[in-house]
Amino acid sequence: QIHLFEAAVATLTAFECWLVDTLYIAGKTQAEALEIVPEQFHVTSRSTLSRHKKRMLNKIDAFLVELGKLSA
Repeated sequence: QIHLFEAAVATLTAFECWLVDTLYIAGKTQAEALEIVPEQFHVTSRSTLSRHKKRMLNKIDAFLVELGKLSA
């Protein structure tokens, strides 16, 4: 599972990695994340953060679907 996690994270952008670390590893809420988002990512609203999160989850889902096809 660790290798799968590392492979999925390797497909993410720097901001998406920050989201994974902040929302899922550190357990911050989106509101808390918005307060500490680094300036370099230029995210200033919850709706923008939500869109980024949705795209990131879709990207990981697509990665896992493709991986499933390869192992089938």
